[in-house]
Amino acid sequence: MMEKQQSYLLIQNSTAYLYISNVSNILNFKEEIDENITNDKVNSLVIIWNSLNSHSNTTTKDEKLEIYRWLNTLKIISVAVVDADCSGDLLELIMICDIRLGGNKLSIKFPEDESEFTFNFEERCNLLMGTDRISISYNSLLKSTLNHQEVLNLGLINKVINTEGLIDEIEAYINKLIGNKSIEQINSIKKCFNNYKRLGLSANRELLLVEECKQSCYLIAKKYLEK
Repeated sequence: MMEKQQSYLLIQNSTAYLYISNVSNILNFKEEIDENITNDKVNSLVIIWNSLNSHSNTTTKDEKLEIYRWLNTLKIISVAVVDADCSGDLLELIMICDIRLGGNKLSIKFPEDESEFTFNFEERCNLLMGTDRISISYNSLLKSTLNHQEVLNLGLINKVINTEGLIDEIEAYINKLIGNKSIEQINSIKKCFNNYKRLGLSANRELLLVEECKQSCYLIAKKYLEK
């Protein structure tokens, strides 16, 4: 999974593949990605962690907030791919993305305290993994380290993939979600993800149309993301 050039952007088959070795690298490519989105050249953004060093805690709070705001309003589907130890800024990043894919070398180390997260940890876990995955508070995950199978069972990642044929695996997964669909259908799926991310757990208190979007997200996840 490692590359000689650790941070770069590759556009292929309507997908933007962004290889990064530091979370703040995203800001260097944000404008180019936005331009490709505006010109309808990409339908998904795949952020691939391209370093064996998981200690990516050099991103400033302002940089993280800028990245998270951008991802939360992104008009295309965002996918995070990690096949290494995952903690700190990198863990926060994958929890902001719509979809998380991991290799068999993935392990996730949760921080000592929830205050280390920029967002509300418990609420984000409920949003990503649901309220029925764990019998006690998600805060019990703090201070723990889980391997790829454990986080898959928990629902924090959507699938474990073979990183030997990384691009093929990612393309196959994205095709399950938006392949062979019209532009209108793809746009609907994008809006579904965006509404769910924007409203989060408060979606239950919003208009019926939004609740239908939330239900649609659930059905999409059940049909495509857990295969």
